[in-house]
Amino acid sequence: MSDLVEIRVVCTVERALKKLHDGGIPVYRLREQGAKLSFCVREEYVEKVFAIFAHRCYNIGIGRFSAKKRLVNALIARIGLVIGALLFIAVALMANALVLRIEVTGNGAYLAPDVIAAARECGFAEWTTARNADAPALSARVLSMNGVTFCSVKRKGSCVVIEVVCGDEGGKGADYRDLISPEGGTVVSLVAVCGTPLVEEGQEVAAGDRLIGAYSLSEDGTQRPCLAAGFVRILVTRSQSVFFTQENEDNAAIALGITSLYCEKAESKSYTVSPCEGGYVYDVTFTYIYSASINME
Repeated sequence: MSDLVEIRVVCTVERALKKLHDGGIPVYRLREQGAKLSFCVREEYVEKVFAIFAHRCYNIGIGRFSAKKRLVNALIARIGLVIGALLFIAVALMANALVLRIEVTGNGAYLAPDVIAAARECGFAEWTTARNADAPALSARVLSMNGVTFCSVKRKGSCVVIEVVCGDEGGKGADYRDLISPEGGTVVSLVAVCGTPLVEEGQEVAAGDRLIGAYSLSEDGTQRPCLAAGFVRILVTRSQSVFFTQENEDNAAIALGITSLYCEKAESKSYTVSPCEGGYVYDVTFTYIYSASINME
C-alpha cells in the first residue's frame, strides 16, 4: 500500500497491540527491534496513533513516511528544478510558435532589406505567430522585384526562410546591387570577389549599411558598374531577458540556452541577475558570427 506510514515506539508488543486495538487502528508489518517496536498504519491514522502514545515514556516517532508523502516531499525539495524545467518547456514551445527571425537566402540575398520589409507587411513579423501570414502574396511581391526569377517561403521552427534567386530574364541585363548588411555588429572579415569593399575589418556596421558596392574603381577614380560578389562575417552582440521565480544554477543554464534561438554556436555568453517583483530577471548577453554573401552560389 502506498499510504502506509512506519511508526517506531518504545513499548512492549502486548501493550502496543492493546492500545491500537482499543483505538480501532489496523496494524501492518509489526516487528520488534530491540526495545523499539516498529509497525505500519495508514496515513489517516497517524495523528490518532501519536495521540494514543502521547505520554513521553513511549518515545514515539515516524520511521518512514508513506510513498505519497515521500513523493510530495521530493517534489517540494526540487521545486526550483521542476519550475525551471516547466519554464524551459514553455519557452521552447513559445519559441517554435513565434517568428523570431527572418532569413533571406539565395543569390538574391542582397535584396534582404526589401524582402524582409515585404515579409513583415504580409504578416511574417518577428515576435508574432504569423498565423494569418500570406505566403503566396509574399512570393508574388518578391517575384515582382527587379531581377528576381524564383522565390520560396518556408517556416523552419522560429525562423522564416525566404529563398530568392535572381538571374537574367527576357534579355534583361544583370541587376547590379550592393551587398547590404542584414545585421548590425563588428565586421570580422570581408572578401570582395567582384565589386568594391565599402567597410573594413573591425568596423562597426548597422543593419542596412552597404558592405560591397556593385562597382569597380578605375585608376582615375571613375566608378564602373559591375556585379557585386563576395561575403562578409559579422560579430553580432545581442541581449535577451528571461524571468524566473527563483535564482539558481538550473535557471541560469536555461537562460543561457536561449542563445540557441539565434545561432547554432555562440562565441561568448554571460548573464546578470536582478531581483524584481515576484522573482528574478536574467539578462543574457551573447555574441555570434553572422555570415552574409552575394552572388557566391
